Amino acid sequence: MTKHAERQSLKTSRAFAGLLALLVLVATPAAAATRGLQDSVLGLRLGMSQREVHRRLEKIGTLDREVRGRQEVWMLKSEPRFASLLVGFDANYKVRYITAIAREGGSRMRYSDLAPIKDAHAESANGAYTRYTWEAKPGKKTAGYFLIAEGRDPEYLKSFSIKRHN
Repeated sequence: MTKHAERQSLKTSRAFAGLLALLVLVATPAAAATRGLQDSVLGLRLGMSQREVHRRLEKIGTLDREVRGRQEVWMLKSEPRFASLLVGFDANYKVRYITAIAREGGSRMRYSDLAPIKDAHAESANGAYTRYTWEAKPGKKTAGYFLIAEGRDPEYLKSFSIKRHN
């Protein structure tokens, strides 16, 4: 085999190995479970600074109250799906959780709008209460988090939260 043919064969082998590694990564349960998982609420994300949160929410709502300086309740003005947001901050005033409360009589949101139901841990209480929990595992560049949706309706949620891993 000529040196050119050897180099070409080596390039092909490396490309095949890279493709195989990518396929293995994509096919793992952790990757499958986090694909399509909601990771923000109205532009708010875990880890945002309190200043960024205020800048965003002052445009669409009003601060209703603070609880011990680390949790804020915001009433939303004209958001059709959500009446309010609860935002919790860590000791460095970075977002550690966000909870959206559905607007009574507003546009309804299905549990499946957040993520595939088949990937969630499901809980039910006598058919009167539903709770789905998804987990996004931490990655090299991303923090892990939980997505939790709850409600009394079997199809439509009353609230959902995005919560950082401890």
